[in-house]
Amino acid sequence: MDTNIHLSTAQYSSTTANFTKMCDISYHEAVSSLMYAALGTHPDIAFAIQTIFCFMKNPRLIHWDAVKCVFRYLKGTMDWWLTYGSSRMDLTGYMDAKDRHAISGYAFMIHGSAISWSTKQQEIIILSMTEAEYVTITHAAKEAIWLCSFISQVFDIILDPTTLFSDNKSAIELTKDHQYHA
Repeated sequence: MDTNIHLSTAQYSSTTANFTKMCDISYHEAVSSLMYAALGTHPDIAFAIQTIFCFMKNPRLIHWDAVKCVFRYLKGTMDWWLTYGSSRMDLTGYMDAKDRHAISGYAFMIHGSAISWSTKQQEIIILSMTEAEYVTITHAAKEAIWLCSFISQVFDIILDPTTLFSDNKSAIELTKDHQYHA
């Protein structure tokens, strides 16, 4: 799903014809199937699923089109798979925040493959993109600490320090400065 598409319930009128068409569509089952895929094997569709999940209560035809777009993407990437076994044993995290709606996401890689990922709308009101990115970095850092602890307990190894990648210079500078910022 294109990240520039903004879906809302107010986009199209809810006429009787549109309502009748949506009654014959198993929107809930389709979104549930996609959620299962996102949690198990396809972290790349997590943002799209989070977006279309918001319309479970009253989906419109435009939302169904977005669901079909995700299914087409999955069909096109059917031959892709996660691989493990790189020679490097390091944990790396990537994070980003999207626009003022404060949708944040991160993914952690080990051996070159994703092992943990999340995308969600932040629960706080964001005043700037720097703040949104900083909150995202904070959530990713907490996940990195937990992953390092989990890996060290299960596999009895100590990982090198985790590298976290962010694309916001202001937020990165805030993380380097160990002072309180209101």
